[in-house]
Amino acid sequence: MVSRAARSRVRPWSSGRRALVVLVALLGAFGLASASSALDLLIDEDGAGTGLELFTPYSIAWDPIGDRVIVPSYENSLVFAITRIGGVTLSIEVLMDATGDGTHALDGPWGVAVGPDGSVYVSGDNSNNVFRITQGGVKSQIVDQTGTGVGQPLLSPRGLAIAQNGNVYVAGHASHNVLEIEPGGAVFGIIETLGDGMGNSLLAPLDVVVDLIGNVYVTGHFSDNVFRIDDQGVVEEIIDSTGDGQGNGLSRPWGIAIASQGEVVVAGNASNNVLQREANGSVVEILDVTGDGGTQLVGPVGVATGFGGVVYVTSSITDSVFQLRPMEPPTLAATGSGDGMGNLLVGPWGLDVDGDGDLLVAGVFSYNAFGGSPPPFQPVPGLLAPGVGAALALLLGVGVRRLRRAHPA
Repeated sequence: MVSRAARSRVRPWSSGRRALVVLVALLGAFGLASASSALDLLIDEDGAGTGLELFTPYSIAWDPIGDRVIVPSYENSLVFAITRIGGVTLSIEVLMDATGDGTHALDGPWGVAVGPDGSVYVSGDNSNNVFRITQGGVKSQIVDQTGTGVGQPLLSPRGLAIAQNGNVYVAGHASHNVLEIEPGGAVFGIIETLGDGMGNSLLAPLDVVVDLIGNVYVTGHFSDNVFRIDDQGVVEEIIDSTGDGQGNGLSRPWGIAIASQGEVVVAGNASNNVLQREANGSVVEILDVTGDGGTQLVGPVGVATGFGGVVYVTSSITDSVFQLRPMEPPTLAATGSGDGMGNLLVGPWGLDVDGDGDLLVAGVFSYNAFGGSPPPFQPVPGLLAPGVGAALALLLGVGVRRLRRAHPA
């Protein structure tokens, strides 16, 4: 169940920060702020036509080589590729269906990821396997239920991540492990139920991510923690259920991402918050249940990071996507109104950012996906009138140090 409880913790403000907030209010009187903009509909429940509809897309990924958006359809075991220009969808192609590679079936595609060579990877939640689809359309199963073949099976695979060297990492939700598949086909287990072997278990992992130097991070959904596995295979629990140790815990972690300076960002699905582990090892809460002060963060699932340190997180219960930028308060990047033209966003789940820095989001219960540029600046709700956000952002610049922390839990 999703917990709606949160403890309040407000940091004291310096006189300089108070002056800056006053400046924000004064500038708002002159209309120096930007209004939010709706995203563009990329694909709806019609999918690619009759018999090829889109149902319950749990994830979304950007393909920089093919210049495509990849969206799985869980219920009818399809994987779509959407090609677009300037927000206009040009084509919708089915990359894979339930027949999988023709020999091995695909059932319940959950996670998608794209490798450095443009190969698309998809995890079959019910078929207990992972497929690769090359840019040329060649399909192959790269791992099945047997997993390593020597004691670590792959059951209910969910999150996927691809390293720069082509290694594939998959979270076995029901097998409580993470497997590594090398380009040559060798399969290894890098973490399993015992976790770090020091009493910190890994239970029901949901998401996995790899950083630029090969460290792998995984969320333990039922063990309420996050592990790091370095390139030497050393396992370390880096966040546990105590969260930041200041009363802001981590419960049922889901999505995970790496920010611009190597920070680890994780969504607490039942703790209704977003935690960030800094480079120095400290953990801070960067968003709590209060959201932006107008819309709450409830049941966060997906996390993605973009240019300039921006962090996005989906609030699956309040049908919202929050945007966190350095030196700015939290804002809404997307709402349940979807594209503002009648195509609603219900149950936002998976997130990604494309090569232009545009946000991509999948609506699990609205059977669709959206993409586009979220607002570059959104004022504190109720303070500022619509206007030119760029001028305000320039004036504030480096003068505000993470104003969003004025509203942590």
